[in-house]
Parts: sequence; structure tokens; C-alpha cells
Amino acid sequence: MRKHTEILLKSLRLCAFASKIAATRHDYVLLNLDKAGRIRDLKFQCEWRTPLANSAQARKRARQAETRRQHNAGMRSMFRTYVKKVVYAVEAGEKVQAEDAYKAAIPVIDGMVSKGLIHKNKAARHKSRLNASVRAM
Repeated sequence: MRKHTEILLKSLRLCAFASKIAATRHDYVLLNLDKAGRIRDLKFQCEWRTPLANSAQARKRARQAETRRQHNAGMRSMFRTYVKKVVYAVEAGEKVQAEDAYKAAIPVIDGMVSKGLIHKNKAARHKSRLNASVRAM
């Protein structure tokens, strides 16, 4: 943590934009600097904290909400990964891989709808556009 703090202090001196964002939206900014002190990589990290709760019920609901948030974030990431596999296969011009990736993505997209992570119209839009891109190959 000390190294990150030192980088943060350097970043605040080097980059007013980064410090402004860190002060308003994120907990801290991580910068990768080269030997000359120029910024190579800029990352924002945000620590999620459970809200202060006054009753046992509110504490439990806060714990449950955090658990669900983490689970939903993983599910959204999986959804995006399956969609990207189709898109990348189409861009590469590999029709067989694109069709296989599309067939694998459909149940994942439908599963996201049944779990309530995305709206059914969004799922239909994704499936339609992916199918059109695969068929256009």
C-alpha cells in the first residue's frame, strides 16, 4: 500500500486531471511511470464499502446486497465475454468459429434475462445483431 500511496502522491503532482478525478469519483489513482517520470499507464481503483447500518436487519441486507453485486458483476462479465467471442470471430473472418461462438452465447444471453440481469429486449437486440453479423459472412 505504501508504494501505491507514493505513486498516488507523484501522480497528484504530475497530473492535475488524475488528481481531480481521484478527488471526485475514485478512491485512488495508480500510475505506472517510466524512468523519465512520464505516465505509462493510468488506473483508477475504487474500494467498495458496505454502508453503515443501524439495525441487524439493515446490516444483513447490506451484506446480501454486496454479495449479489459481486455475483452480478461476474455474470455481466461472462455475458460480455461470450458476446465478444462472437464479435472477434466475425472480425477475423472465421465463420465456423463465429457460428460455434454464437451457439454458445445464446443460452448465456437467455440466462441473463431469466436472472434479471438484462432486459429481454436488450437480449433480443444482441442476439439479432450477432446473428446478422454471422449470417453476413
